[in-house]
Order: sequence, then C-alpha cells, then structure tokens
Amino acid sequence: MSAIDSKYSLLIQAINKIEPFEMNEIKTILDFFEIVCVGKNHPLVAYKSHTKYIYFINKGFLRLYIPFQDKEYTRFIASEGSFISAFPSFINQKESLEVLESISECELLRISRNDFEKLRNLSLKSSKLIIQIYQQTIISLEARSLELMLLSAEQRFNAILKQHPEYFQSIPSKILASYIGMQPETFSKFKNKFKKSIN
Repeated sequence: MSAIDSKYSLLIQAINKIEPFEMNEIKTILDFFEIVCVGKNHPLVAYKSHTKYIYFINKGFLRLYIPFQDKEYTRFIASEGSFISAFPSFINQKESLEVLESISECELLRISRNDFEKLRNLSLKSSKLIIQIYQQTIISLEARSLELMLLSAEQRFNAILKQHPEYFQSIPSKILASYIGMQPETFSKFKNKFKKSIN
C-alpha cells in the first residue's frame, strides 16, 4: 500500500489509541485488512458456522444475536469505530452459537484469522495491539452482562439512551428491545415516556 486510502482513517485512529505506531508500521498493519460493504440484514457469521474474520466498523451497525426457539436474543450491538466478531468461534474455531449480522448498510474493514495470527507474530507492538483488542471486547461484554444483571429495565433503557442516543434513530425498536432485555411493549412504553418528557 503506497498511499493510504481515506477509508482507513478511522481504523488508524483506533489502532493508535490502543498502541501508537509509526506510519511505516501502520501501513504494514493495514495491508492485512480489506474493505467490504454489505447491505442491511446481511449475515457475516451464520449460526453454527466457523468465524473467519474480525470486522472493524467504518459506517453502520452490526449486532450479535443468539437464535433460540424462534426468537432472537441480541447480545451485543457494535457501531462505528468498533471491532466485532463472534469471538469464541473465531478464537477456538468451533461452530458459532451467535449470528453476526448487519443492522444497516455497512462499510467494514475485515481481517482473516490467518492474517490476524500473522499480525500477532509480526512484532511485540502488534502482539500488544491484538491483546488489547481482545481485552476491550471482553470488557465491553462484561459491562453489558453486569447491566443486564444489576439494572432494572428502565435503568437499562436510560443507560443506552445516554450512552448511545444514535441507536434510537438508526436501529429498529424490536432489536433495541431485545438488546436491552425487555418485551417490545415495555420498550415502547419507556420510549413514549421519554418522548413526552422532552416535549
């Protein structure tokens, strides 16, 4: 890669927040990624498939959900500037019990498992980068689990509203209700209550 495509700008920012790199090192890292664009509701990891990629989101929203008894339980939502994959399957190369799917049209940068391992072995700094990506994901999922365990339904609604107001503009209510862990009717009640409070 001679000149750096502007589509990699957000990824460069994310990498340098985790571990600062020289520009020649950045170019080497970026060579492992490729740009992909997908439409709405596109499955990137299918149920019981083997996960081949980690994705970085340039634009749009992805979600991880678990299909069970004709329902979809949204486990995680990832937005612009985030790394996401069905990590247990990606790491262990076992069948994924999660589905990774686009909620909207998305522009993504992806890296294959083989290239991810090559990047990990490239240098001490790149190895630290990989560890930090894993750690950030684990921390996010742990925080999400604690919210579901410790907060009431209304507290979870308000927490998402405060942390990610953009979700309410771009993500269908059915998916958001599943993510927050409530019935669609309860979600609508809280949403209407919020709308009345700002009018």
